Amino acid sequence: NGTVSNTGACSGQFYIFSGTAGECRPPGTQTQFKNCCNSATATNGSYCDTAKEGQVTQQAANNMCHYVGTYCRESWALIGCVQSMKVYCCFKSKLARIINEQGRQQLQSFQPDMWGTPQNPRCRGFTPEEFQMLDFTKIDLTEFFNDINANLPSATSIQQGAQQKINNFQQNIR
Repeated sequence: NGTVSNTGACSGQFYIFSGTAGECRPPGTQTQFKNCCNSATATNGSYCDTAKEGQVTQQAANNMCHYVGTYCRESWALIGCVQSMKVYCCFKSKLARIINEQGRQQLQSFQPDMWGTPQNPRCRGFTPEEFQMLDFTKIDLTEFFNDINANLPSATSIQQGAQQKINNFQQNIR
């Protein structure tokens, strides 16, 4: 999070698994009561900021974001809040989100408010020193591994594919 010299060297603090703050608007006066926190509405709606809100809702739908909280963006006298904002810390991968959610709990540097406030979210990643202090035996990666396993072919389909290639090879050499 700093400048880069003309040789490409980083002159600021280096963070591992950093996120970025993102916002979307639930139904309210600014959105004509459309839900810009819904991925279908945010990417197609004329009342939503499709570039910003669309990206946040897509990342949230892919479990790449941590929900920080909601704040009131617009309030009317005698009525109260008429437009709120949902705030997230979004990461480039589900793995980065999981490590941030579970790793921050282990480090004093993220206490007492690990994620900041909706008005001022803390989405930074880990310094190299903080990352070295993480105890990965205490980080549950089940959600991440389930995604990997869901995309792996079954042993039967691998065996069938191998057998088919062998059969094709034998047919070609005859």
